[in-house]
Amino acid sequence: VDRPVCTRETITDGLDRLEGMGVNYVFLIHHKLNQFGGPATFQLLNSGPTETCVDLRYECSSVGLTDLGQILLKELAARGMLIDTEHMSRKAFGDAMSIVESLKYPVLAGHVVPLDLQSKPSQQTERARTSAELTRVFDVGGMVAPILGTSAHEYSSTTTGSVLVPIRCDASGSGGPDQWANAYLLTRELAKAAGPNDPHAIP
Repeated sequence: VDRPVCTRETITDGLDRLEGMGVNYVFLIHHKLNQFGGPATFQLLNSGPTETCVDLRYECSSVGLTDLGQILLKELAARGMLIDTEHMSRKAFGDAMSIVESLKYPVLAGHVVPLDLQSKPSQQTERARTSAELTRVFDVGGMVAPILGTSAHEYSSTTTGSVLVPIRCDASGSGGPDQWANAYLLTRELAKAAGPNDPHAIP
């Protein structure tokens, strides 16, 4: 850790300064292990201890949200700030969602790689989110956006069983617009399923 040790007081002081500058959108964790929690492990820039993830091709971070991370998350929610769950380790994501679920506070996942549509080994990491994880975001009234350029295989609708957007680009290369469209259709259907009784539900 290359920063002074945070405390509850330095966290609130720092957020006061950020709010004073008009900042209202925060990642608790990005590529590096920090005082708030562990990062999703998917490239050499990532740091921190790891452990085996049985359903993935790569190791996962063994670090969830720290006590300071929980303080920061609750303080962000108390201020009504936007919290992006991307780049959190699986454990940190689970810890964060348990807190916001208890608060009924919406969060977002701003540039998602949907794990359930990944056939590329390089994308089968904990950075990608499972449908169950995305559903937790939707269930608290949150938002999910597939990252531009994500790879994905064809998504078959659970209601019709049909593929709406055939993939015509090379699925082994960088994600094209047809792959992104399939990622979008998956997240859209998860959003619809999460709020069937919402008067503003997605048609």
